[in-house]
Amino acid sequence: MIFSSKPNGDTVGKRLCILYVSITLLLYGAALLYMVKNHYVAVDKKIDNHISDYKTMNSIVDTLVQKIGSISYQIATDYDTNEWAQYDDNNNVDYYTLYKIQRRFISIINSDPEISSMYLYNRKANKIFSSNFMISDLEAFPGKMILKEYMQNKEKTTFYKSRVERQTESGANTIVPYITTIPANGTDGGVLVVNVNEKKLLSEIKFNSGGIVLFNDKKEVLTYKNEETLNVFENCKEEILKNELIQNEILNMGYVKWDNNKYFFAVSNGINRGAKIVYIVPYSEILSDIQYDTNTILYVALATLVLLIVAIVTYPYFKRVYSKPLVRYNQNLKDNLDDLRETLISHILTGKVSSREEIVSKAREFTIDLVDKEYLVIVFQMNDYYKNLLNTQNEDRLTISRSILKAIKYMLMLDNVPFVVKTDLDKIAVLLTISGSRKPEKVIVELKKTISYVQKEIEENFNLSVCAALTDISNEIRDIPNLYAQAVKSLDYRVIYGRNSIIECKHFDLVEKDDYIYPLKEINRIADCIRKGDIKEIETSLDKIFEHSIHNHFFSLDAMNAIYSNILYSIVKYLLELGYSITDVFQEDIFMMLYSYEMIHEKKAYILKSCNQVFSYKKSMENNLDTILMGQIVLYIHNHYDKNISLSNLAEQFHMNPSYLSSFIKKNMGFNFIDYVNDLRIEKSLTCLKESELTVQEIAKICGYDTVHSYIRNFKKNHDVTPAVFRSTYLKNKTTGVFQVNPDVQKICPTNN
Repeated sequence: MIFSSKPNGDTVGKRLCILYVSITLLLYGAALLYMVKNHYVAVDKKIDNHISDYKTMNSIVDTLVQKIGSISYQIATDYDTNEWAQYDDNNNVDYYTLYKIQRRFISIINSDPEISSMYLYNRKANKIFSSNFMISDLEAFPGKMILKEYMQNKEKTTFYKSRVERQTESGANTIVPYITTIPANGTDGGVLVVNVNEKKLLSEIKFNSGGIVLFNDKKEVLTYKNEETLNVFENCKEEILKNELIQNEILNMGYVKWDNNKYFFAVSNGINRGAKIVYIVPYSEILSDIQYDTNTILYVALATLVLLIVAIVTYPYFKRVYSKPLVRYNQNLKDNLDDLRETLISHILTGKVSSREEIVSKAREFTIDLVDKEYLVIVFQMNDYYKNLLNTQNEDRLTISRSILKAIKYMLMLDNVPFVVKTDLDKIAVLLTISGSRKPEKVIVELKKTISYVQKEIEENFNLSVCAALTDISNEIRDIPNLYAQAVKSLDYRVIYGRNSIIECKHFDLVEKDDYIYPLKEINRIADCIRKGDIKEIETSLDKIFEHSIHNHFFSLDAMNAIYSNILYSIVKYLLELGYSITDVFQEDIFMMLYSYEMIHEKKAYILKSCNQVFSYKKSMENNLDTILMGQIVLYIHNHYDKNISLSNLAEQFHMNPSYLSSFIKKNMGFNFIDYVNDLRIEKSLTCLKESELTVQEIAKICGYDTVHSYIRNFKKNHDVTPAVFRSTYLKNKTTGVFQVNPDVQKICPTNN
């Protein structure tokens, strides 16, 4: 003891001196340790800030790459784009198809400021069509070297190094090209180039210090921000990227040395989407804001000494005042332990707590036995749950939710140790820990029986159908978030197997794939069968598309919706070719009806029903000879409007009397022959005026007029202005979209697509 019961003055003084010296030395040592610790904590905190900056930048780049890939895929699967990309007639340019493609390009560029321009290359015709409606041969195109290199390497999709696209008043417009094939699953068709605006791209990637380098799959630099960063990356590339292929981490970071300086870097591993970003910052910059105060030791020591004295004096008081609140806190913790455990399990399943160390630590903290087990996840999806909530009283909603949760928990507790949590309004997840002595096959069979019973009970008691996804068994605790993600993804397959199905994840390849093979051949085959009226072949092709997607693990509900929508477009196009009114054939919005069906077999049945409606309507229309004849006459006029066509020639072609033919056309169309041909020629000339640089005289000739004066006279009759005035007004108002054709002269003239 420091103080004796009968101390003398010298002894007490020495002991007090030794006590204070010891405390002072200890506090100085503690202060030094505190400063050292603070130094490393400050360094780690700054590195964490830089890592956070990098993750944000990487997320932005990843999102942009996905968006560009999605846009390229949409364009690559577009019917018009594929049609022009494989068009091999150099003499006849389909301006109308190019006009539609250009409108799509401009719409994408206007809605996505990151995209600067687009090019479409037709290998067969050796033509390049750009978003500014410029058509040229490959050799005459400014960016021909990139296209030649791309085709020489026979790549499907890639990013290329940034280059200057054109000079503007504000400076050079630099782009990062993204190139892919047309169609999406081929290498011999056309080529699509999506040019990303480098300045906009770099402005989107915001960070506080250091620099970035964007590189592609071949480790070639696409663009960069900060010249020093580029030099470090080029000189230390092998060291920075040496672990990229052999490690499976989400983030790879470390330090490199170059030019007698130390640099911190961060680069992502894992799935490569075509472009990656590396973040590099000088280590001196990390240390620049860390401050050192030599008086800290003294202040900490004095403060600690004062606090120690105060603590000794006030300890009995604090013990008396705070002991009861502490007891109450422990009791509250015990009462809410179940809720805290459920929250922890929910965080583990959804990946908020993902590392093995963190999961084990948190589980032990809440006395949950998760270590050295085998794990399995079940996710229950309640169908039409939101609709059911609308029909339920507010006071009953929480009761029903808790009742379903308890029912699932108690039924699964018989043979397993379940952790049941609600991860979403309509989803209930179950984490099962399974004894290693039980055979996995037997466990799965027993669980499927229990799940079937759970589904039956929920449907009988709550009038809700339930689909369940069942994962395989894993012995790795860190796999739990992946198991949950697989189960949620597998629930998409309920559209195939039904609302009350039990889906086993092991039956499917649930990895996201960017190389989805679009069944263009089968879609074109269906379009041909629609024209032939062969309903059996249509059904066979639909089955092939579905089986192909399932057996090759390419199934995607969005892709299936896109395929079925394309088939509906084929039906609509066929009706337009026949000259039929869509509203006469279908008394509903066929696309809205298609999307309203959830199950795949319902969508397929609706497609077949729509085809049968078209066939039935066509059959009834073919019984009307006047309609058939009129359609042939209209088709002939549309195919020969640019020649010297007359009523006599038309009558001779169809073996009819000219007077009768004139009356026949007037009766069925509401126009006389001359007015119809004139309106058609004027309508065709509008496209040339808007989209070409041909002279008025040239346009008059290609639209069938003998003289330019005749063309100008008839054009002015329809539009109140001359062709030249019309063109100048259109070009002036093109960007603002305010131009409108005179409504008094908008007549019913079918166009030849």
